[in-house]
Amino acid sequence: MAGVDSAQARVGADSVSISWGKSVSGVKILGVILLVAGLLGLVVGHFEYTKETHEGQFGPFRFSVTEKETTVIPSWASLTVIVVGAVLLVINRK
Repeated sequence: MAGVDSAQARVGADSVSISWGKSVSGVKILGVILLVAGLLGLVVGHFEYTKETHEGQFGPFRFSVTEKETTVIPSWASLTVIVVGAVLLVINRK
């Protein structure tokens, strides 16, 4: 539709350009993603998942054994990811 002002994005190797003149570097986007991931790691601290370990059948009966596993996210790893994300946001890459 001609004459309609819309936000069009052009994705390039170095930046994302939006039609109203703003340019966001891919490094900055990665920095924000790492910063958010590090903060989530600190706030949540662990995640749980279910692992099926054994399955069997006894006559017409089927059974399975599942185990609930918990994985702890180390604080040092979250802090490292936050620092790397912050550094990526601060560096001036041209």
